[in-house]
Amino acid sequence: MVRLTDYIEGLPRQVAESMTKEEFSVWGEKAMLAASSVYKIYNLSVDDLHFSTPERELLRRALFDLENASTSLKMNEDTQGAIFNAHAAAEKFPKIGLRRAGITAQRRSHKLDNEIFKELAGLRPTYAWLKPSIDALSALAPNMDIRYQVVPRTTEDALFAIYISLNICSMLAQTWLFDFERGTEKSQFSPGRFYLDGRRATFYCDRVCTTTTGKSGAVLMAFADTSLMGPLIAELVIEQEQSSLYLEVTDPREADRLKSQFETLRQRCQNPIDPKVIGIGIHSGPEGSYAGGVIHIRREES
Repeated sequence: MVRLTDYIEGLPRQVAESMTKEEFSVWGEKAMLAASSVYKIYNLSVDDLHFSTPERELLRRALFDLENASTSLKMNEDTQGAIFNAHAAAEKFPKIGLRRAGITAQRRSHKLDNEIFKELAGLRPTYAWLKPSIDALSALAPNMDIRYQVVPRTTEDALFAIYISLNICSMLAQTWLFDFERGTEKSQFSPGRFYLDGRRATFYCDRVCTTTTGKSGAVLMAFADTSLMGPLIAELVIEQEQSSLYLEVTDPREADRLKSQFETLRQRCQNPIDPKVIGIGIHSGPEGSYAGGVIHIRREES
């Protein structure tokens, strides 16, 4: 049996065996979130033919920054260095976005929130949903003092910065990958259509709506038939400005297949279940937003 703790380098066996279910759930969710982010960034790095040479160079340097952020924290406990490198990676991805929007002049500024991201969101308003992450990372490194002076930061601050940077970079990576696939930057949820997210999970758009914040949104129904949990349909409310993170299924045969699967699951899922009952929760913050959890299964030895 493979355990999450098997992949934590240097973790003492006594510590691994003493972990509570609550601790394991927190670690598992963080690992899932980070793995998903790395997966999206990796996909972009191997599918960079759509990028210009300067864009590819920024991408590769950003990948080194992310690697250096975790390495400096792990090897040297350099929290300031980790935050600086995390900020540097998150800074390069919006600069790639500016170039993709036609702004080719080199940006020397390190002001991620007030200059770089502000300009990017002005060119493509759908990027606005990243602002909480941009603001949180900028608060940890508001200027370059963190590189040249002693600016006390905790290990928790450094980990938070790395998670935020991974979220910013991976979400932009996913947006661009879907832009390539759909052939346009324009996207919108439409009732009756099927969609995929970055993990290729399947969704049905049931209806458009107004979110609790007064923004235009849509009700998506995630559906799957899993070996662990059986048939599952979950209703989510997503803002329209986040539609760039979902790819509409336009192939008629694939859309018909998903329609048949969805209708079958809807007939089987008659009684709504509170997601908390089966260990699933909605997590949202600067380091990412996702639905997930850790399911504990009793395994009997034969």
